[in-house]
Amino acid sequence: WWNQPGISLDRSVAFPDATVHYRKPQPVSLFKGDDLEIKIAPRLRSLASSPDDGVRFSLQEDVRVEVLADTLRPLSSMLDTLHACQDLLSIACRQYCVAEHVDVYQSLEPLPCDATYHAVPVVKPGESSRPFSLLFRFSDLAGTPVFSSWLANMEALRPVRALYFLSVYGENFIEGRFLAIVQAIEAFHRRLRDGVYMEPSDFDRVVAGPLIAAVPTELDAPLHASLVSRIRFGNEYSLRKRLRLLFAEHRAALDQVAPDASRFINVIVDRRNMFTHFPPETERSNIDGQDWLRLIFLLRLVLECCFLKAAGFTDDRIREFVGQCDSYRWEAERWFGLRP
Repeated sequence: WWNQPGISLDRSVAFPDATVHYRKPQPVSLFKGDDLEIKIAPRLRSLASSPDDGVRFSLQEDVRVEVLADTLRPLSSMLDTLHACQDLLSIACRQYCVAEHVDVYQSLEPLPCDATYHAVPVVKPGESSRPFSLLFRFSDLAGTPVFSSWLANMEALRPVRALYFLSVYGENFIEGRFLAIVQAIEAFHRRLRDGVYMEPSDFDRVVAGPLIAAVPTELDAPLHASLVSRIRFGNEYSLRKRLRLLFAEHRAALDQVAPDASRFINVIVDRRNMFTHFPPETERSNIDGQDWLRLIFLLRLVLECCFLKAAGFTDDRIREFVGQCDSYRWEAERWFGLRP
């Protein structure tokens, strides 16, 4: 991802002899603020090992993400930053990246705590038949404050990230994965985009106030409270409206792998409503599992475009990333019949 190989070939040694060198790559700075810096670097796990025949040798590296603060911070704050970084790297690599081990230091001296910390929900990376490809690399960050923008949106995106990873990498039924990714997109739009039809003050004065006053007071208290609640939330965009806006926002990128993707919006909303709103007699039990996967991929694609936008990438760069991603093209051929 950061294109910092540690292995090099000594060109001064003539073939058929060969000498290979390993030198630990220097850390790469991902973010540097007033009192916080984030670096990433590999570290050799052990010396080269080989089987008894001496033919094959292997080197194993650990990838370290270092969060360095000039002032003392709560452990929860440092872990939040670490989790945000691993989430962005997971999106970039399209593979689940998780901190397996966390070391805590104060003034470069180890503290008397050494443990593995887990976020909630805990998800496990599963086997995938998709080809491995990167959505963007470290070199693509040049001139774009990606980690600054991402960390600025860290709190707003916290539940969105949790739902996204639960859908993409969690051990869940296919319907659960679908509901999680739909809820993630709705949460993203609710938190990072405008989502009301009228100014809240105007809505309260012109719409909500008169309607609430017109609700009969003799109704049962639970029914009265339910009607009042629906009126108060009536100014917020529906799921269908939010999807239309996000699909339109990223249409150029979506057209790279899913032309006319907006035609699936009504299907997505109907499927979500099938679980939450419709009576049992309207359920459709003949939905093919592959159809669920197609919709999950499309929703994941839209949300990953949203994540790239939240990280500061322009629409043109997002379209470029989507168009050149091998795994996206593989999915496009599988779900929409597009040839790379």
